[in-house]
Amino acid sequence: MAKEMKEQFLEDAQGQLVPIAAVKPIDLKRHEAVTSIMADTFKERDRLVEFKKSIWLRVQDFLAESAKDSGARKFGGSKGNVTLTSFDGRFKVMVAVNDTVQFNEKLQVAKQLIDKCIAT
Repeated sequence: MAKEMKEQFLEDAQGQLVPIAAVKPIDLKRHEAVTSIMADTFKERDRLVEFKKSIWLRVQDFLAESAKDSGARKFGGSKGNVTLTSFDGRFKVMVAVNDTVQFNEKLQVAKQLIDKCIAT
């Protein structure tokens, strides 16, 4: 019963259920086009996430093998950044790990203290 009811209504941007009969045909076509495009977009995003994971694993496998061959313990920068270049130099694979900086109320307190020092 709930599925039948859901098929008779569309939820609008305010979260209200609108009878499909009250929605203009062009608005229905736009809705179908946008939701179809977004469904494909989400599939592609998921495919790219899996591709990125596979690249990461392949780079890590290579680094482990290279470390074993050279006797080194760790490769990459302090944050795990590494660049691999093909023998002919035409291709580079760069793995860069971004830092996320978050500010909280302590930044405002520090700013007030600095401002106080400057003012005196």
